[in-house]
Amino acid sequence: MAEKIGVFLPTYTRPDLLRGCVLQWAAQSRCPDIIVIHQNGTPQSYEWCISDLKDLLPCEWIFTPESPPQSEWYRRPLQRLIELGCSHFFWADHDDIYLRDHVTTRLDELDRYDFAISDRNSILFQSPSDYKFQARVNFTSHPAGGMSSSMAFNRKFALALQQDFLDYPTMPYADQVVSKITKPKFSSFVSKQQTTIYVSHAGSITSEIWLESALGKE
Repeated sequence: MAEKIGVFLPTYTRPDLLRGCVLQWAAQSRCPDIIVIHQNGTPQSYEWCISDLKDLLPCEWIFTPESPPQSEWYRRPLQRLIELGCSHFFWADHDDIYLRDHVTTRLDELDRYDFAISDRNSILFQSPSDYKFQARVNFTSHPAGGMSSSMAFNRKFALALQQDFLDYPTMPYADQVVSKITKPKFSSFVSKQQTTIYVSHAGSITSEIWLESALGKE
């Protein structure tokens, strides 16, 4: 199968963040072939925010006005990438930062493994009136062994994950399906190569407890 790189990207209520995220993927040293965006949970589509970028990076838009379970945020665009014949899949969140060599770094690791993730990241914490930055941390907040939006995997992993999302719809977080159900069935690699910056906002659920110690506030 010829190499075809796909990115699946959920978004909710933040067209400003989404536009910036798409531009980051378009600026990669190895640009993805397609990005599938899934907006959910709001009655009005904001596809307008990336319409003028489609000449830079082909984008497809999935719009779900209702609020489905979290696994469906990711499963629906992942399914579309599978249908489009992608060979490599990149998990993305609209509020994180992707360094220029993110795609090339993960692709190199996927030459040897089915799944790759990084536990070396920077952290940017933002509140309405302040921000804090930590240049390099050992990321332990997400269950898959590193930062979830640094994950990438090959097609056979994607096919299994798509089915596992369907088989385990009640898991509260999508990356728990990755870590507990899909990942143990495949070869995986925890990379020490930093290619992402985790962005946490005031009130973040998944990193709130862990964040203060990571930022040196113990």
